[in-house]
Amino acid sequence: MIEVITEYKDFLALGDSWNHLLEKSSSDSVFLTFEWMQAWWKAFGKDKQLLVLLVKDSQGNLSGIAPLMLSREKILGLTLRKLSFIYNNNSSSADFLISAERENTLQAIIAYLKDKRNHWDIMELQNIPLESPNYQILIDHLRKEALVFGIKDGLRSPFIPIKPGWQGYFSTRPKKFRKTARNILNRISKFSHSIEKFTDYRSDNGILDKVFQISGKSWKAGQRGATTNQEFFQELNRITREKKWRYIWLLSLDGAPVAYEYHLRYKDKVYALKADFNEEYKDCSPGVALELQIMKEYFSDGLKEYDLCGHDDAYKKNWTELAREHAVFCIYQNNLSGRLLYLLNYQIFYKLKKFLKKYEFLRKIRKYYQ
Repeated sequence: MIEVITEYKDFLALGDSWNHLLEKSSSDSVFLTFEWMQAWWKAFGKDKQLLVLLVKDSQGNLSGIAPLMLSREKILGLTLRKLSFIYNNNSSSADFLISAERENTLQAIIAYLKDKRNHWDIMELQNIPLESPNYQILIDHLRKEALVFGIKDGLRSPFIPIKPGWQGYFSTRPKKFRKTARNILNRISKFSHSIEKFTDYRSDNGILDKVFQISGKSWKAGQRGATTNQEFFQELNRITREKKWRYIWLLSLDGAPVAYEYHLRYKDKVYALKADFNEEYKDCSPGVALELQIMKEYFSDGLKEYDLCGHDDAYKKNWTELAREHAVFCIYQNNLSGRLLYLLNYQIFYKLKKFLKKYEFLRKIRKYYQ
């Protein structure tokens, strides 16, 4: 049996049952907690429609949740109705929450979405981890229901397994990077400097204002969506600081805040959500100096993993060679217009873009070795 949640007030009533199911599922991450979803929807949900599916077994017990939404999006110049996870680039992964009868629960979700195909033009299930047990079962059921789909490369999200011994870990980093890190610390030492960690919501001292000030002076300042992102982090801050998930690290030089990192600690993992530094201090590499101190503490703090989140950017590869692979499922209607959209959007546009990206990568390699 499937119950559909479309009203925000009904969504708010799900908090305890949502997190209880999440704890029993294989998808337990901060990005799927009810707290994350609540903050996300308040900031980004204004022009979207909730479509959360609750799957219940024959006894009426909750066995799965599909955290979905409907929105309108321009694709290939067409305004289409898109069904997707409750997701944007602030999240590093998404998934279905399933605690029992995985095959039957996923089958019920896919069959329901196929039956309601007059409500959507394209379905996009963003960044499901390849290690998720839902991944292959989803492929099987999409084929079984004769839906047209393609799988795009998702995030390669770097992470660091934490084991006791900072020095042992740091010694495995590239020699050139270790030398650069020491030089950065020497430059920072010429300033009167301090690093603070804010976890107690009762003594924030306007920390979020300082975070936004730094972001306003970073190279990212003025990027599209910055105001809405502030709304999201204000709401996320309100919810998570009271649960003591939130860590904000702040580096000050000569009394001026110049770099920060915004993390969430959920169970035995830390997620690095956001970081910025004041562009005026870029020659000091304050971000690296702050990260070094953060790493040292995390290696002695009983954590199991430090998730660097997002893409495997070049600077993150200095810290780890490991990355969690994700996939994006693009699902189309099995009719003439759906197959045409599949051909243009996936087979031509996406694969051409992927080829050009690969060509650019090869060009950079050739240039490097010339």
